[in-house]
Amino acid sequence: MIVLTVANLKGGAGKTSVSVMLAWWAARTAQGQRVVLLDMDRTTPSATHWHAAAELSTFETRQATKDDVVATLSQLRAAEDVAVVIIDTPALGEMEIVTAGSESDLILIPFRSGSGDVGQVAQTLPLLALPARVNPNLSVLGVMIATGDAPTVDRETRDQVEQAELSVADSQIPNLRLYTTAKGNPISSKNWHYEKLWKEIQEVLA
Repeated sequence: MIVLTVANLKGGAGKTSVSVMLAWWAARTAQGQRVVLLDMDRTTPSATHWHAAAELSTFETRQATKDDVVATLSQLRAAEDVAVVIIDTPALGEMEIVTAGSESDLILIPFRSGSGDVGQVAQTLPLLALPARVNPNLSVLGVMIATGDAPTVDRETRDQVEQAELSVADSQIPNLRLYTTAKGNPISSKNWHYEKLWKEIQEVLA
């Protein structure tokens, strides 16, 4: 069972969109096994709402907290029919990031190009020290939500994040209306940028 935590202290960085889109694509390649999205945002559980509103039946969502996420993951591992668990952490969720990250194979940090997210990425990275001690094989990967029309800004943002010692995925998500208006709507193969990202994640974890 692969466990992937999506984390960034900043709200609006794209965590929920990345979590839901990746869960959908992971389910397409799960070969009959289950994919579960754990929603740790107690104040705005938008992953849960999106899943229900769009009737995304190919994967499951469950609510989780920092107090029960370890037990929930233990139950899912024991079930032996779960291929992937994706954990959507809340903004400012320091304990959620540390707790979920310590159970993960990969921590994915989305950030928006040119938006000031770089500072929040730099503040998020120190929280991964404990998870990295718990799991020496832990992978950490950034994913950029690109501007789509300002390549210089995209390149500068990527350089700044990499200078903060975060590897950034080759796959980036363009700031298309297809994605900015996606919440609550069905997902389709038109969202292929996330398919590319999911394939890259699989390669990282192979």
